[in-house]
This record gives sequence, C-alpha cells and structure tokens, in this order.
Amino acid sequence: MIQLDQPNVTSICKVLIIESVKDLPNSSAPEKPLGLTKFMTQDKQEHVYFSNTNSVFGKEGDIVEVIVRTQENVNPKTGNHYYTIVPAPADFFLAA
Repeated sequence: MIQLDQPNVTSICKVLIIESVKDLPNSSAPEKPLGLTKFMTQDKQEHVYFSNTNSVFGKEGDIVEVIVRTQENVNPKTGNHYYTIVPAPADFFLAA
C-alpha cells in the first residue's frame, strides 16, 4: 500500500505496470520530454507517475518494487502530498 495522505512517509510496495510511455510532450519545458508510468498496487490502488527525467519503471505487465516518498506540500487537485518514486534495486532486500 502506498500512503500519500501524510508528509514525509516512505512506502515500499510491489506494483503491476499497466502502461509506460516515454517521450511525452512537456508543455512547461518542451526540450524535456516526460516519462509516464501507470501502475496498480496489490490493494488495487491505481496510480499515475510522470517522470521529468523521461524514465519509466518497466514495461506493461512487469511487476516491480518501488519506493515512494511523500513531500511536505499537498497537491490541491488530489488532496494528497506530492511524492517521488524510484524503483527498488534488484538486491535491495538482500543487502546487509
């Protein structure tokens, strides 16, 4: 489960990628295309994440682990805190 309603919270979860697209037009910075990853958590929450580095977490159908960190400020459209997501490295849980 990803918790987005509290500031400064880290969540780690396994997600199913529903869609991933690179090179989407970025209206605020046309020279910097966006990456889009749509995914679903195990508790059936659907999320959309835009990457300003034009990266995605995998391809449609992949199951990956992600680390989500909420920020202080709240998104006025959703009421949730803004957040960042990174894919967990393959050996994340094996490291000592």
